[in-house]
Amino acid sequence: MTVLGMPLSMFLVFLATVLAGSLGAIHYVIFHMILKRPFADEGHALEVRTASGRVSGERGGGSGGARKNGDAGAGPGSGKGADHHG
Repeated sequence: MTVLGMPLSMFLVFLATVLAGSLGAIHYVIFHMILKRPFADEGHALEVRTASGRVSGERGGGSGGARKNGDAGAGPGSGKGADHHG
């Protein structure tokens, strides 16, 4: 049996491919274009606004800031400055 000139199994693969591509395109438009959500590998902290307008998420003082008593990231085995861990 043929559908649009293709065997049934080939038509089903074609249909699944079009459906998967459409779902991916819809996801991209909604989440990344309209809602401005970053991709996981971009390294941006996701900001979530509460009803009061406050922003939750990583702010100053997080792991990206400078550490006390040394360079950022300095520690045993890092090769970045002195070891200040007692």
